[in-house]
Amino acid sequence: MAIIPTDKLQAGMVLAADVQDLNGRMLLKLGTIVEEKHLKVLRTWGVMSVDIENNEDIEDSLPKKEIGDLSPEIIKAIDCEIEKRFKGVDVRHPVMTALVDVVKKDLIEQHLTELPAR
Repeated sequence: MAIIPTDKLQAGMVLAADVQDLNGRMLLKLGTIVEEKHLKVLRTWGVMSVDIENNEDIEDSLPKKEIGDLSPEIIKAIDCEIEKRFKGVDVRHPVMTALVDVVKKDLIEQHLTELPAR
């Protein structure tokens, strides 16, 4: 299982948890195989992330550069940004831990895509 941003979600992935909108309305059920029409529903209702069964498809879509390619300064800047965004929040709570992981992964991906090709 992996929580991923909906912009990384692809048709064919399987949901590992129910997906609800901000008001708790059920949008998609656990076990749903994502189709193009589901992607549109999630965008329409502003769903930011979902839990999927496996993350093999995600790994294929990530930049082929590695976190080790980032300079220590960039890694420190990412950590500072995470601290700033989650100041005053109990990041030990499982939901917040998952959210921090998603945000950190997104920040790392952003910096990796800015690196020149190897």
